[in-house]
Amino acid sequence: MNIEFTNSVPEELRNEIVIISGKESVKWSNVEYLVLKDNDTIKKVLQIRFEAHCSPFKDAIIRDNLLAVGHQGHFYLYNFLENINVLVLQVDGYFGHFYINENLFYVTGSDSICCINEKGNLIWKNPNLGVDGILIKRFGDNKIYGSSECDPPSGWQDFVLDITTGKLIND
Repeated sequence: MNIEFTNSVPEELRNEIVIISGKESVKWSNVEYLVLKDNDTIKKVLQIRFEAHCSPFKDAIIRDNLLAVGHQGHFYLYNFLENINVLVLQVDGYFGHFYINENLFYVTGSDSICCINEKGNLIWKNPNLGVDGILIKRFGDNKIYGSSECDPPSGWQDFVLDITTGKLIND
């Protein structure tokens, strides 16, 4: 299945549009759609409403019965089997990226990383890793290896976190 971000509802839409950004987002005027297609057939259209543009990064993936989406200042999990929002998480600063490792989602913002399980529960959060961006390079040996922008521009510093707690490890 393909996922496309778009600013308008496709003309051939025949299904009901589902808002995945939460009930409180209905009052926000900015809108973007996720169109889920199987070949050229639209299977579902989801709507994300947001307050303001704050991030150039966006990503979406379908994993089992979950749709994971990072967009503007939020991360969303939507369950297709139950047709419910599992999680609407406001990310610190802005959404950067998400990574998946052993059925856990690692969501980065401008200065933080959150670890979230498939049920939408926050396992841990490390809120003070950088200033303007967090990247995860790899997972291994029960650790997360990454880099954070601590002194923009180009002031990236490597870090190592304990994968179970999110705490910095001094190697």
